[in-house]
Amino acid sequence: MASRAPARNMLAALPRSLRIAPSTPITRTHLLALYKEQLRVASSFGSYNFRQYFLRRTRDKFRSELPSLLDAAYNPSAIASGSSAASSSSSTSAASTSASTNSSAKATNPVETSEDNSIYAPTRTEASAASSSSTATTPETRLREWYAETLSDLAIMARAAIVNGMYEAPKLVVEGRAKMMVTGGGGAGADASYGGGGQPADVLKHFKGLFAAATVHAYTGPTLPTAIQSQRSLSTMASSETAIFANGCFWGTEHMFRKHFIGKGLKDAKVGYIGGKTSNPSYREVCSGSTQHAEAVKLEFDPSQLSYATLVEFHYRMHDPTQVDRQGPDRGTQYRSAIFTTSDEQAEIAKKVTKEVQEAHFPNDKIATKIEPAGQWWDAETYHQEYLDNNPGGYECPTHRLHW
Repeated sequence: MASRAPARNMLAALPRSLRIAPSTPITRTHLLALYKEQLRVASSFGSYNFRQYFLRRTRDKFRSELPSLLDAAYNPSAIASGSSAASSSSSTSAASTSASTNSSAKATNPVETSEDNSIYAPTRTEASAASSSSTATTPETRLREWYAETLSDLAIMARAAIVNGMYEAPKLVVEGRAKMMVTGGGGAGADASYGGGGQPADVLKHFKGLFAAATVHAYTGPTLPTAIQSQRSLSTMASSETAIFANGCFWGTEHMFRKHFIGKGLKDAKVGYIGGKTSNPSYREVCSGSTQHAEAVKLEFDPSQLSYATLVEFHYRMHDPTQVDRQGPDRGTQYRSAIFTTSDEQAEIAKKVTKEVQEAHFPNDKIATKIEPAGQWWDAETYHQEYLDNNPGGYECPTHRLHW
């Protein structure tokens, strides 16, 4: 598991009870305090959807990752009593407890010994140096790394909650957090999908850049040659045609298409699942990544009013097609960028528009969008349909905006 270097200016704001010295065993008391603080901060987000996102992530982290670490590092009786299974740590813990009750010896308290308010939890580098005589990382070290990483994560979450309240723009806050985490390098283990080796100290810089650079573009029609030409020579051969696109969380995908094309040739839009290996998947199953389905939107449009090429160009305009198996903070194959074609003609148009988008807008980055024949489509649950219309202010992926 990758650990991140604690950012002193952010970690200093956390409760002092969460800070522990390297010589002090991580006890049940520490873990309960950390869990409660994580829940408190997650609950402080103004957006309901972001509260649920961070609450769910906190519970997953403590219920999925922690038990195995505890089983390896401590025996059951030690966990229950809140002390280390290693006999050598007992005297250290007792000495620390005694020192904390003595006001004249305050400097010896592992919670109070920090001169710079940094967190006393080693990074992977420090832990490796401390155990260089051993060929493998000990269970206790892995638990301590997890604790240090979770503290850093908590500090970032706390700052994001503050910025969320100040700017009332939770979607930008989460995108800023995700970008900040990724810039520090890839992670490993169960938390790799959240960026791993990012440096929390950079969070304000990324927030500032996002708020300053969030350019709003107005949609006035297609801009690429193929889409422009097709819109000028609309087909009258059929009264209805289907287009299917995947580009991240389908709430925002559907909302963007409805917002810009309803009444202008778009007859209907539904969100659902496609490209997977199981029948009639549920949202929970798709979110697990095990079914290989993509969250997508199925559009029914009138080709005499709206061209397929225009919709393909819009698909590219409203997300970042260079991201692989993710959009913004949403990670997983279900969030992949894809165009599911219903005919050979659609496939040809999609490839042609993709080439134009690549040359005009992403000359230095490869488009990751997959173009493939549409397979079985499954409508998503009713509450997902027109989600953002029915839940104003609900979660929308921050990359779902007009990029040109």
